[in-house]
Parts: sequence; structure tokens; C-alpha cells
Amino acid sequence: MASCPVRLSLWRGVAGFSLLIASFIVFPHSPIGFVALMLGALYFFKGCPACWISGLNDAIQLKKKMAAGEKDSRPPAAPPTET
Repeated sequence: MASCPVRLSLWRGVAGFSLLIASFIVFPHSPIGFVALMLGALYFFKGCPACWISGLNDAIQLKKKMAAGEKDSRPPAAPPTET
């Protein structure tokens, strides 16, 4: 299903941004917690936030191509017959 990678990428973004925000909240109290949360955010982003945005864009483009391919793969309608 084409929407699954888009949905998965969006959930990874939500998790990544949540951990990123949490890491800055935790930083004054626990530098080790900051590092752990940042590593978790990097894991969910599959790199930096720009990498996540690039992956999301790729997933959306793939979904569009698959939708266009489904439209093109249908057999053409039969021409009307004259009676």
C-alpha cells in the first residue's frame, strides 16, 4: 500500500520531534539524558531532521507515481459500437 510509507514517515517525524523537544527540556537537569534523547531523535529521523524531510518527500513522490501508474495500467475503455 502506497500510503503506508507516508504514514510511517509521519509517525517517525512525530516521535523524532517529540524526543528533540524533550531533549532540550531535560538538558539543564541531565546532560546524559539530553544525549540519550538526541540519539533517539536521530534514530527516528534516520539522521537529521532534513534527512527525515527528504525521506518524507520521497515517500510522497512514490505514492504519487504509484497512483499515476494505477491509472495508466487500466485497459482503455472500448470504443462505442455503432448499431
